[in-house]
Amino acid sequence: MYLFGLLLYIGIPIFVYVFEPANTLVSQCMELSPEITVLITLTYFYPLTIFMYNFVRKQGDAVHLAHFRSQVTLASSLAVSFGLIGTFIGLSDMIAGIAAGMGADGDFSEKMEALLGSIGLALDSMSFAFLTSIMGVSCSVSVLLASNYLNNFFEKELVHGENSGATGGSGGSSSSIEGITDEQQQVINENFQKVQKSIDDTISLINSKDKVWTDLYTLLENNSGSTVVQNFSTNLAENNRLAQQQSEQVQQIYTEQSGMYQKLETSLTDYSQYMQQQTDAMVGAISNMSIEIERMGHLIDQTSNSTNLTIKENGEVIEQVNASFGEALGNTNTQLKGVAEILHDIRLATAIPLEESLATALRDNAFHLVFQPQFDQDKTVIGAESYIRWIEPVRGLISNGKLFEVAKKEGLSVKLEFWVMRNTIQQVSLWQQKGMWKQDWTVSINATSEVLLAPNFITEVEKMVKQFNVLPGTVAFEITEDVIMQHDAQAKDKIRQLHNMGMKLFIDNFGTGYTNIGHLSEFNPDRLKIARDIINNVADTSQSGVAIVRSVMSLAQQLGINVSADGVETAEQFEVLKTEGCNLFQGWYFEKPLEVEDFEAKLTKAD
Repeated sequence: MYLFGLLLYIGIPIFVYVFEPANTLVSQCMELSPEITVLITLTYFYPLTIFMYNFVRKQGDAVHLAHFRSQVTLASSLAVSFGLIGTFIGLSDMIAGIAAGMGADGDFSEKMEALLGSIGLALDSMSFAFLTSIMGVSCSVSVLLASNYLNNFFEKELVHGENSGATGGSGGSSSSIEGITDEQQQVINENFQKVQKSIDDTISLINSKDKVWTDLYTLLENNSGSTVVQNFSTNLAENNRLAQQQSEQVQQIYTEQSGMYQKLETSLTDYSQYMQQQTDAMVGAISNMSIEIERMGHLIDQTSNSTNLTIKENGEVIEQVNASFGEALGNTNTQLKGVAEILHDIRLATAIPLEESLATALRDNAFHLVFQPQFDQDKTVIGAESYIRWIEPVRGLISNGKLFEVAKKEGLSVKLEFWVMRNTIQQVSLWQQKGMWKQDWTVSINATSEVLLAPNFITEVEKMVKQFNVLPGTVAFEITEDVIMQHDAQAKDKIRQLHNMGMKLFIDNFGTGYTNIGHLSEFNPDRLKIARDIINNVADTSQSGVAIVRSVMSLAQQLGINVSADGVETAEQFEVLKTEGCNLFQGWYFEKPLEVEDFEAKLTKAD
């Protein structure tokens, strides 16, 4: 019987090679995942290798029925396991591909196109999942089936050994084994139960994923006729019709107006010719009929009055035509504005969430910087402060407050602030190379507590300064009083390290907190920036803002710290601050935040 098992074991691969459907299955598995296919193939031939080893040697120490059975069980289990691994990999790739398609950027049509494109890849992954599962189970069944007959070889060898022992011994008795013992049958049954359980688990997994596939198909089918798309198409068609109707009305009014102008011109020409004829007649008769001259003079006056009346009436008609034309244009503009609002609402409704858009913008470097110049009392530039700007593709310009609120919520604030630092230092480096940035100027960068207390803050800053070859004294970091009060020890250590590197420290929004002189002196700031809210009150009648400015100036003089006024918007504020001793300024009264090109133009003009 073992010879039949050997033929069966060798015949199964030959059958797979010759039989077209089986050959196609293995070829597709090999194409989709050669690693899984090779592993399953090796598990199939592993028991055959052990059998051939024992068959050739035929030595007593090589005949181990229990060992052969254990290896057959191992090979069968590995085949099913490798098939399941391929199934999991294929289904995971399918779900990942569909998720990537559903998370694609762009408008609704682009998203649908990306999703449909990802379905093709998902189909390949699903095919791979099914094929590897089928191949693994088929391999396991084939191994168990063929090995069942190969067991007979080991049984005969075992019987032969036992008979030889009985003949040589005085008390031995002969015995023979016919067919399969209960122990062998139990092992075979256990193996088939394991394979059956693996097949049931695979079918259950496939059925569950098939439900996901059905849900996805239903989603796509529903989206193809979604209410949003239908309403969009209906509204667009209706607005196109209204726009065409308004265009026709405008053209009609224009034609009527042109005809009216032409009639008026003809009428004036006729009156001119008529007056010329009357004048010629009067000149011919003037020498003979003075009375007739007077009568004709009276007639001329009447004609003139009639002409003035006609011109006045025509002017009223023209004004009416112009008013109608303007009203038509106004209605057209209103309709077009309504269309634009509808399109904008649809874009917002189908846009990805702002959090996802921010993550994409960070990945694609979709931000830019603006720089607000800083001035001294003579209105001479002495530096600038950098700000980040983000123009979101659908929502437009996002305020910095909203930007950092979303970034903090998503855990991206540190990464975003590092972007600002790197690009600010790089831009100042470029200006230094062009000779536009003077050595005693300072660029200030806002730093929140999140980035200041980040473990790699000092390392990253030092790396940026060295990479772009910028003098450390050129860069200043602005922190608020709140950071000092809430993170005293940690902030003090980071600021000390910044000072050791040659960096500067500005206390931003100063005057709104409760920092005392002793506490402030421990941080050794290079500049105090008076808060914008205080600056707004320096010119009012209550003089409360001026009193606070005086106290800040007194505190700064005791500590030998420069003071800057942030948010100066009027000439009156500028004059009051100068009077109180402030000598550094920043605000819209001097200049708004400028794009890089505009800032360079200002520097060039100043030179």
